[in-house]
Amino acid sequence: MPKNREFKFFKDDADETPIETTEQMSFKKAVKSIQNKVKDTKVIIEYISKKGKQIREYVFLPMGRKKKLDR
Repeated sequence: MPKNREFKFFKDDADETPIETTEQMSFKKAVKSIQNKVKDTKVIIEYISKKGKQIREYVFLPMGRKKKLDR
């Protein structure tokens, strides 16, 4: 059975309310699912890794191949 993880996305300010919470299998899939909904260029993502470590880091949007995103 697949192990989905919960990803929380926050704006790039002091406000701690999440923009959106999504449950995906991987980091890349979670970011790609939200990048069309959010108009910010920089968001904070928070999740728990496979090893159980809590990770919180900046992500620059859009993420992916520039060639396909420019179509």
